[in-house]
Amino acid sequence: GDGFNILWVGRFISTKKLDIALRTLSRVKHLKDIKLHIVGFGMNNEDIKYKKLAKELGIEDKCIWYGKLDNVKVMELMQRMHVFLFTSIMEATSTVTLEAIQNRLPIICHNTCGFGNIVNDSIGRKIELRTPHDSVNDFAIVIEDLYRNRNILTEMRPNFDKVAESLTYEAKAKKNIFKIFS
Repeated sequence: GDGFNILWVGRFISTKKLDIALRTLSRVKHLKDIKLHIVGFGMNNEDIKYKKLAKELGIEDKCIWYGKLDNVKVMELMQRMHVFLFTSIMEATSTVTLEAIQNRLPIICHNTCGFGNIVNDSIGRKIELRTPHDSVNDFAIVIEDLYRNRNILTEMRPNFDKVAESLTYEAKAKKNIFKIFS
């Protein structure tokens, strides 16, 4: 559809780095009809803190805040987005990246934790985890590239099934059996 829709999902805690997503959006706010769809919530006034940051950055009109949604609604939202911006810097597991893969939603994330091993150029883009400033700059470069070259997103669509298949229990068990007997 029209515009360019970026999805961010998570709790409003420091390791999820919503501030990086908002600062990244401020770097690409000149792109026509770009929107950041934010699903999640915070405790102790984090909601107010992040909405205030969006206003300070001049992007409040480019942010759509959903609050807490059930999983079915998040999955429906994923199907309407262009990319999933996953700014987290520390995760034990990241179910939301698997849900993005299931919904064929290209992922932009840091090259760290388990999701750094899952996401490759066939289904998304990774940036190196260095400083917050570097993350904002690098995410902005990736978003602007995908915004201007949407054919890349279309070319990614057939690759999601292959990546999802490689993550199944059966595929992992088969891979480990080959390691044992090699």
